[in-house]
Amino acid sequence: CDRIRAAGIRTIIKLNGWQHTVRYNRRPVWRKGACGLPELVVSLPFSKTRGGHRVTIYHIARRDLRPQRRRVVRYMERQIGLLFKELTKLKPSDLPLLMHCSVGRDRTGIVLAMLQQLAGANRRAVEADYLASKDTVGHTSVVSLRRVLKRMKPLKRYLRKQLGLSYWDLHLLKRLMRGKKPRRTVLRRAPLR
Repeated sequence: CDRIRAAGIRTIIKLNGWQHTVRYNRRPVWRKGACGLPELVVSLPFSKTRGGHRVTIYHIARRDLRPQRRRVVRYMERQIGLLFKELTKLKPSDLPLLMHCSVGRDRTGIVLAMLQQLAGANRRAVEADYLASKDTVGHTSVVSLRRVLKRMKPLKRYLRKQLGLSYWDLHLLKRLMRGKKPRRTVLRRAPLR
């Protein structure tokens, strides 16, 4: 807890909740997490998850899979979409946040790469950030990251069509990633003449 408090962390996002068995009706859940901080628990399976058919985060955005594996991919995409919708609800007072999975390179790395690209980071910066985890978690491959991000091109369309995000969700996520306070604009109806 000392390191978390020293870093000023106010919210935790856990991407490996309920990772041992795939249950397709799970939704991200807020609960009291480590150090008494609010924690959003998201279920993203990994290759050894029972019922996961050896699908990993690197399979997302693939459509050339057998039906069983495609179902797991759709489940992961739905979970990521719900995670992003929850992120749009965060206030500046809820930041900074800590996002993690078991190791910190696969699920966390891909989700953060998607958010960084949405915020406007260039490909090299995203790849460098992804490879930085090599120092702490071991082997990482930028080739896998490139394949996943290539399948998501254009990213905004993928986020809207496959993950179910609205244009407003994308706007709020972009502002969150850029560290800007979201502006809640009120649309006024023009007077009838």
